[in-house]
Amino acid sequence: MVGMRSRRTDELAQVVAVARQVLVDLEPEERPGSLTKVAAQTGRNLVPPLESLLLGEIEDNEWFREQLAERFEGSVEADDPHERAAALFLYRPEGWEGHLEEISSRSEKSRQSGRMDRMERRIKKLESQLDDWRDRTKRFRKEAKEAAAKADQRVAAARAEMRKNRYPDRLEALSREIRRLKQELGAVESERDEARRRLSDTRRELEKERRVRRPTAPALAPSAWADLDPVGAALLLDDVAAALSPTSTFTDPVAAPAEGRLGLPRGTAPDDRSAIEWLLTLDRPFALLVDGYNLAFHVDPARFNSAEIRRRLENDLVRLRGLARGRPRVTVVYDSAQSGDTTSDWLAGGVEIRFTNSGHSADDELVELAADLGASAVVVSSDRTVRERAQESGSLGLWSEALAGWILKS
Repeated sequence: MVGMRSRRTDELAQVVAVARQVLVDLEPEERPGSLTKVAAQTGRNLVPPLESLLLGEIEDNEWFREQLAERFEGSVEADDPHERAAALFLYRPEGWEGHLEEISSRSEKSRQSGRMDRMERRIKKLESQLDDWRDRTKRFRKEAKEAAAKADQRVAAARAEMRKNRYPDRLEALSREIRRLKQELGAVESERDEARRRLSDTRRELEKERRVRRPTAPALAPSAWADLDPVGAALLLDDVAAALSPTSTFTDPVAAPAEGRLGLPRGTAPDDRSAIEWLLTLDRPFALLVDGYNLAFHVDPARFNSAEIRRRLENDLVRLRGLARGRPRVTVVYDSAQSGDTTSDWLAGGVEIRFTNSGHSADDELVELAADLGASAVVVSSDRTVRERAQESGSLGLWSEALAGWILKS
């Protein structure tokens, strides 16, 4: 039988909704003891750890599942795949496991296709911004050159006038004009520098979006870059670099690939804080990818979804990065119900904070980042499926209990 602890929960949202209502209606002594925290939740959505706990209890507790089946009004013949999936899981007709896996597989392909569509639109938008800032940079350089030439002409004319008349009041007026022109030139140069900075930021964001794309995702329509041959693409990037300056460089916070696969020393358990202490001693580059709410649950189960706990964890991760010999890239990913693309911010201590959207889980984001980074990534999550998928890409998987233990005792 396919266990719920390893199944995606997106297709079973209706099961979760019915189960939460049944928990409210049951007498306290009838409720399964493991679901006390779930029954106490009044928010619109359950956080992933509690949702997994609820689905696991439904899977194991036949009496509780029968209570849900009596309340559920869906059909295994429904057109809606989510209703059909919920009905299959609760009613369990013959062959239900295969049908449910087929629905999950189709939903996953649809999610991947939608995610790639969003990435393609984002890349096109960034490419357009890149072209716009390149044009603006060229325009500012031209304006700066024209302003400098105009200033030189006025200075020359002023000097000639002074040599001709030598009037003190005229000299003072011309001096003020020279200062004004210098200020105008400085303002134009400041706008030019700002255009260079934004062009640099836009290109870094574009490069990061292109790296996040998974090579195994379904093929979509080619981007604007795909229409260029290698020489044309190189010339386009050279134009961008030339628009800034001959010495301009672009950097990205992605950790450099390390040689060889990371492995814990003999006797070090992946769920013990000694695994984190070992990471701090590494002098090779690596990226630490953390399941935010999963870690928060092990640090403070009662308040794990509060902003206060998030800030505490982020400060602890900044401290960890400062203590680590290799100064790793640290990225913490949170589930979110927001619409649109995944958002990303950087703390002053070099820690990246990501919030996924409602159609893209933190688990998926962690697995995709691990696929890009391979052997240079360490994934921290108590979800065995996430760790196993990350390890398929060559990454090292650690339990959230290890990092929580280090945070609470260091």
